[in-house]
Amino acid sequence: MPKRIGYRRKRKVVRRRKKNNKGRYRLQNARIIRQPTLKPFSAVQKLVYYNTFFCDNVLSTDATPAQQNLVFSLQLNSIYPWGANYNSNISNNVLNPNNGIVAVGGTNPTELPGFSDGYNLKNQYAKYLITGSKTTITANPMVDTNGVSNPAVLYTVKHTQAASGLNANSKYSTLQKLPNRIVRNIRQIGPYNSGVGAKIVVYHSVKKFNNVSDLKDNSQFYGSTGGVGSAATEPSEKDYLTIGIVGKCDNPDTPLNAGKFCVNLKHEVSVLYTEMLEAGGLGGNYSFPRAAGEHSLGRMFGTYGAVMASAYAMGA
Repeated sequence: MPKRIGYRRKRKVVRRRKKNNKGRYRLQNARIIRQPTLKPFSAVQKLVYYNTFFCDNVLSTDATPAQQNLVFSLQLNSIYPWGANYNSNISNNVLNPNNGIVAVGGTNPTELPGFSDGYNLKNQYAKYLITGSKTTITANPMVDTNGVSNPAVLYTVKHTQAASGLNANSKYSTLQKLPNRIVRNIRQIGPYNSGVGAKIVVYHSVKKFNNVSDLKDNSQFYGSTGGVGSAATEPSEKDYLTIGIVGKCDNPDTPLNAGKFCVNLKHEVSVLYTEMLEAGGLGGNYSFPRAAGEHSLGRMFGTYGAVMASAYAMGA
């Protein structure tokens, strides 16, 4: 019987992995952590201004009383929202703010809250630039004891010149001819209705409205912060928002006032600070705290970073 020829299984050779002992006995390099005391070249801050007004649109005091336009203006890209002539066309209409207003040119003019307090960035940078804003105006009718009122509208007009072309004698037909206007109807309180208010939200981009390619290259939109101990200055080129209430009927049989209203104003702006001051009013070089939720902050600075950011979030 022939001998059976078999096949021998080839043995698998397992090579041993060479150990890398190059860094086994080498001292580890010390990791230098970036210190949290580096001031950024620029900073952005959001500031919000609130006020509420009692408005009464009344007839003129002429020998023959006439209808009037209740109108005032807001500065959109200045740290001072109320210009020197913000109510110059108010005539004998009533505009009473809850929070007192000091216009530009007066002693300690009203400025946006948070500019000179809070983290006090005005003391750390030489220039400021307002890049944009969001302004919300609401008007709610009140009971008018003067009798029947003219159907009214709440309106806003954006413009780049200090004068809007509107005054106390302007009519609704004049308003309809202006560009960049927003108009909302108001239904006054009467014997058969409870009244319906109006709301306008105005978004403003300084770059788009003035048709420039880059705000940073246009110095006329910058204002000076004043640094430590000095008042801020306004940019040389400003944008304005005119706000008003006027009756819709220009020529009724008997002149009619538009009535009484409670007007609420919320003005939000984004401020860019540039040209850091070396001395600084708060100790010179420093960095801004960040939110506790940022991973890099907790990883790099541990408990100190979390505590610092938590205090910032709570407004400390």
